[in-house]
Amino acid sequence: MDKLVKLAERCEAADSNFDALFMEAFEAVFGGRKSLGLQWSKFCAMLDAEAYESAALMLVPGGAVWCAQRNPDGTAMCLTLKSCAEAATPALAIIAAALRAIAARGLKIVKEHLK
Repeated sequence: MDKLVKLAERCEAADSNFDALFMEAFEAVFGGRKSLGLQWSKFCAMLDAEAYESAALMLVPGGAVWCAQRNPDGTAMCLTLKSCAEAATPALAIIAAALRAIAARGLKIVKEHLK
């Protein structure tokens, strides 16, 4: 779980949407690319289309209640019942909050993603 929190912190510190950071988050949540070929393909297609928020939402645990907003300083914040994150963009805030929520709930939520 410490790995997820550290990755969330890196998302919060990033100043733009880095594809490599998104891919690392996908692998951290789903456990790899090969086991989830269709989801991986959709995720990459969203990144290619610069649909960063849509890609980030793929990482939010099913059934999670969340809210994203733009702060007056131009940064973004995402809240879930288990976490809060602030980052340079809405997509990075969504990913950071999702990672923190998954870390707070443990590996069970990662397995639920695979269903």
